[in-house]
Amino acid sequence: IMGASKERKLAQIWFRTLSLRDRQRVLTVQDPGWVRLVVSMSVTRRTTKGQGHFYVDTELMETVVLPPSSGRKVERSRQTSGSSGKSGPGKKGTHKKMSNNSKTSSGQVLQIPAVSFRRVTGLLQRAGNLSDAENFLEDALHFVSLSGDSSFPDTVFVRQDVVEDADRLFEVLDAISCNRFLEKKPEKQVLKGSWGETSWIKDLGFYSLATWIANRLEL
Repeated sequence: IMGASKERKLAQIWFRTLSLRDRQRVLTVQDPGWVRLVVSMSVTRRTTKGQGHFYVDTELMETVVLPPSSGRKVERSRQTSGSSGKSGPGKKGTHKKMSNNSKTSSGQVLQIPAVSFRRVTGLLQRAGNLSDAENFLEDALHFVSLSGDSSFPDTVFVRQDVVEDADRLFEVLDAISCNRFLEKKPEKQVLKGSWGETSWIKDLGFYSLATWIANRLEL
């Protein structure tokens, strides 16, 4: 990309020097709450035939208490962090809160952001279809459980054949982020916790599942 930042160029050079296994390690997310949210977003999209976009409200958190793996009940309570919680950027469009119900390990407590889903129709419906880049990134992911509970994954990593072609991977991430992937070094505050947001995803408003994943891979 013309005019790429110094940070971006250095990051790409560094990534290419890594072994395939180390590239996978760099792009591995071991975070039960974040993985749970991604799976829930995927389920929501499937039930609506993929036509729509998400907004992850990191200021409105849900406390999710997970039952034993043999159970199905999930207790939830919402609390606002920071300013008043919002259902999404702007007021247009129809959207709904997603369910976080799922089986997983006993007694675990997770803090997960509330998520809005907005369906699109007509011309916007065609724009809402998954792009080749988005399909590529989602297909590149592999979900596993490292906690010993196979009922729900807690870790996601990028397949080895995908990280082998670094040029293709960066092209995909650029396409998803509107050529803003690694445009600047994120602030330390953004890197803390599970729910950091890059400047480019904040500018998008509602976005695709692949965009949310690309955001985390950058951080």
